Amino acid sequence: MPANHLWTESEIRCLSSFWETHSYKCVAIKLGLDRGSIVYRGLKLGLRPHSKRVRCCGKPRIYRGPENSLYKGRKLWQNRKRRTAYWFLYRPNHPRANKRGYVKASHVIVEEKMGRLLKPEEIVHHINFDSVDDQPENLAVLTAISHKLVERTLHDLVKALMEKGIVGFDGSRYFLRF
Repeated sequence: MPANHLWTESEIRCLSSFWETHSYKCVAIKLGLDRGSIVYRGLKLGLRPHSKRVRCCGKPRIYRGPENSLYKGRKLWQNRKRRTAYWFLYRPNHPRANKRGYVKASHVIVEEKMGRLLKPEEIVHHINFDSVDDQPENLAVLTAISHKLVERTLHDLVKALMEKGIVGFDGSRYFLRF
């Protein structure tokens, strides 16, 4: 839009009427102008700036769950420090849901398989150590003690393979020697 655009009375009325119920983008599309001009003119007219949760085209925005247009059923969260990633499902009423309403997919899959909720002391173990592989046959429910035992067994196995020269370590990861 040119900088010297003169606003007509109908454009100002439209801007004022849609300001509270529509996003800047929706108003800009309705008037055929760019978003920056809409914000600038609205503030010049003394209209209050929008909050982040403004309605778009008269409908409230849906941010989470299946009613969001971008929702694909699950979400991948990564922890770069630990080098892990887990799939999460949107289940806001689940007892293990985080503050955003998501639960680890592996927990939901195991609970459906067992027909009950996991107990607080139970841990879901990925048998092939791939935390994003949530196939039911790859998941095992263990107590904290038995999970530590599995990890210790793996540690002992790797140590024995290193002593025999089958497995090596290059400073950041283990590898097979052929």
